[in-house]
Amino acid sequence: MTAPIVVCKNIKKTYGKVIALDTLNLEIEEGQFVVLLGPSGSGKTTLLSILGGFTIPSEGTLFIGGRDVTSLRPAHRPTVTVFQNYALFPHMRVSENIGFGLSMRKVPRKVREEAVEKVLETVGLIGLGGRGVHELSGGQRQRVALARAIVVEPSLLLLDEPLGALDLKVRQQMQDELVLLQRRIQTTFVHVTHDQEEAMNIADVVVVINKGKIEDIGPPERVYLRPSSRFSASFMGESNIVPCKSVAVEGGRTKVSSVFGETVVHGKLEVGQNAHISIRPEQLKVESSVGLTQHLVDVQIDASIFQGAYRRCLAVEKASGSEISFRVTPEHLVSEGESLSLHANPDDFVLLTH
Repeated sequence: MTAPIVVCKNIKKTYGKVIALDTLNLEIEEGQFVVLLGPSGSGKTTLLSILGGFTIPSEGTLFIGGRDVTSLRPAHRPTVTVFQNYALFPHMRVSENIGFGLSMRKVPRKVREEAVEKVLETVGLIGLGGRGVHELSGGQRQRVALARAIVVEPSLLLLDEPLGALDLKVRQQMQDELVLLQRRIQTTFVHVTHDQEEAMNIADVVVVINKGKIEDIGPPERVYLRPSSRFSASFMGESNIVPCKSVAVEGGRTKVSSVFGETVVHGKLEVGQNAHISIRPEQLKVESSVGLTQHLVDVQIDASIFQGAYRRCLAVEKASGSEISFRVTPEHLVSEGESLSLHANPDDFVLLTH
């Protein structure tokens, strides 16, 4: 097994009394597409800035490629950062922008021109090397910024919310292109975003950060379906999170009581211990599948909102008044005030102890 390309050991960053990163430990394997996900002020951009050398940690050590780079300046690291505003030179042509890093490294002109042509093909900009930056669309400028980054063959490519300024359609297109590009060049990507859908679309590994700490880390499917904390469950998409109480322990599982009735969930609690359980809206069904689901709760519809691929339903559990959200197909017409019974597979519930 190869050593990770990035190792953060007890990284802490403070600004006066404000703790931006709180004794954070993280390892990133070579060739991974890692997304740092979190709300504004969570510390994700600070971490990216530390990886790139633009910010020095208050405490801790950073290794990249097995080398201690904690105090090294950006130019002395095997990293390149792509910023949200792209930071392109407006007075230079596309090819000059892309080749700038090679020029600074004193790469011979002919070798530089060949490298620029090759990377133009890689990012889908063949024939546009002679254009000015002002003649490009937002998506094309993003590709130029990526081309300028990868032409110097960094070990680690850092992306600071690079798609945030693009409209929805172009952003979705660029997400696909980023994934294909990363697979093609086999470079480790670390990408910052606050967009949960973007994270799930592009990441091999999602790192959920909140208040300077890692709340959850893993493949997007696991983080979404089996979150490790209440914050991760609530931030990584919509979720029904309700209090529960342990009523019995059954092997490696616990029977809990909640607004959804009594349900056996994975994980162990002491009898009488309080916690929370979560279930995603799409995992709640209005029809029962024999042997696969159990009746959970009766609800009254407050609102039904058409959202294209599904209808998002907001409802109230009749006995307690608890709010519950679930989804139905677009063809399933649900009326305000209508009563429905909800069902689910008990294995879809996740026990959250913190």
